[in-house]
Amino acid sequence: MEILMWLLVPGSILFVYYDATKNRIGKVAGENGFLNMSAGMWTIGTWLLWIIVFPLYIIKRDELIEKAKQNPVAVPEGKRKVILGTIFAIAVLVFNARFVQ
Repeated sequence: MEILMWLLVPGSILFVYYDATKNRIGKVAGENGFLNMSAGMWTIGTWLLWIIVFPLYIIKRDELIEKAKQNPVAVPEGKRKVILGTIFAIAVLVFNARFVQ
């Protein structure tokens, strides 16, 4: 069961960043509100407060995608790949340090 949690959290962090950037979800200039965050902030929030931010992202995902259709925020593809690779590498290192000895 513990191993499942160690796979679920990093997997959901990767999912949030991948999904938010793929759907061009991001901070809209001039708009206020807690949910008006960049893909990076959604990812950091998921990492720091997984139990709150990940379910919130899933619940609000459709609304965020609709808003992104009106105000798309693109992350350059090179930067997106570097960040996804970094998140994946950190997840592998943490998993390896925890379960492989």
